[in-house]
Amino acid sequence: MNMRKRNSIANYARKTIILLLILSLLPCNLLHASAFTVNNGIMKSSYKFNPYVEDNIDMKDSYKVEFAIESEWENHYNGKITIKNISDQDIKNWTLSFVSKDTIENIWSAEIEKHDNDTYIIKNSGWNQDIKAGQEISFGFTASYKQEADTPHDFLMQNLCLDNTDKEETVTNNSYEVKFVIESEWENHYNGKTIIMVR
Repeated sequence: MNMRKRNSIANYARKTIILLLILSLLPCNLLHASAFTVNNGIMKSSYKFNPYVEDNIDMKDSYKVEFAIESEWENHYNGKITIKNISDQDIKNWTLSFVSKDTIENIWSAEIEKHDNDTYIIKNSGWNQDIKAGQEISFGFTASYKQEADTPHDFLMQNLCLDNTDKEETVTNNSYEVKFVIESEWENHYNGKTIIMVR
C-alpha cells in the first residue's frame, strides 16, 4: 500500500471518528443517526426525528402521569406521582414538570431541579432514571398550602428521550471499516469503543 493511499485511509478514519463523537454528544430528544453512507470518500449521514418529541408537547401515546393524595392533615398532604411508560421503548433519564401553588417541603425518590413561580421541574434520583417499556416509577412528596390545596396538574415530560437508538454503529467502504460500540451505560455516562479495521 503506497503512502498516498495509506494517508487517504487514515484521513477517512479520522473523519469517521469525529462524526461518531459529534453524534454521541447530540441531545437525544432532538435526533439520532439512522444510517451512514460513504460515497467517493465523502461521509454522509441521514437522520430521523424522534416521533415522540415535538416542542415538549405531552404525547399521550408514550407516557401517562397519575397523581394521588395518600394522606392529609392540617394544611398538608402527602402526594404520590406515578409515571407510566406506555410506549414500546425505554424512557431515558426522565424529568417531569407540573404546576402547583403548593409548597413542597420534602420529596423522596426524586429531586426538585427547579421551582419558578408555580412551576416545579422534578428530576429522577439517578437510580430510577430510566423507565422500561410497559413499566412505571413513582415518587412522593409532602406539600403545604395556605387556604386551599392546588394539587399538581399540567404534567409534562421535559426533554423526553426514548431509547430508540442502536448500541452499535458501523461505517464501511472498500478500504476500511469503523465500528463504534457502547459497552456499558449508567446515569448520564457510557463506556464506548471505536474499532478501525483496514482491509
